[in-house]
Amino acid sequence: MIKETIRHQISIILLTPLLYYIINYFGHLDIRGPRPSWLTIIYQLVLFILSEDAIFFWTHYLFHTPWLYKNIHKKHHIYKQPTGVVSVLSDPIEGLQNQLSIWFMPVLLKEKHIFTLCIWIAIRVYQTVNAHSGYNLPYVSTQYWVPWIMSGALAHDFHHEHGKWNYGSFFNIWDRLMGTHRLSKTTKRTD
Repeated sequence: MIKETIRHQISIILLTPLLYYIINYFGHLDIRGPRPSWLTIIYQLVLFILSEDAIFFWTHYLFHTPWLYKNIHKKHHIYKQPTGVVSVLSDPIEGLQNQLSIWFMPVLLKEKHIFTLCIWIAIRVYQTVNAHSGYNLPYVSTQYWVPWIMSGALAHDFHHEHGKWNYGSFFNIWDRLMGTHRLSKTTKRTD
């Protein structure tokens, strides 16, 4: 598991210069100018989160169709109780899909600042590790505060245990709309 995870992370690092080129090709990535206003930062982060959540849900849902699951996504489900390390254990095609969902909106925005992208990366890494942590930590997990719209460790653990249900990333709205939202009847919030 560790070797495959390291291999996956190296492939992502090698793709970073290409990602930088693509982000600049479609607009300007400001790395020296003044930090944008907090309103601009929040607006862009909301766009990033909403676009990532929709793209991730639909591609993750497709990865659970029989052929794609067997040939691509099954590797991610080897472990029924995921951990932060398992969160990045995936086939290279799936890894590319995950990067596409994360970077789709930042690429489309004409003006973006490195400060906003760093916050976005921190949010995305936190969300990924949190969803694979196995804990619904009080005061830390978004699912703890707003379980009626947020996805998180409880939902994602159920997903890994059963191989279906709860395909969402940040929110459970797409799962609710598609009838794929489920939690264990014995699941309880940690207080």
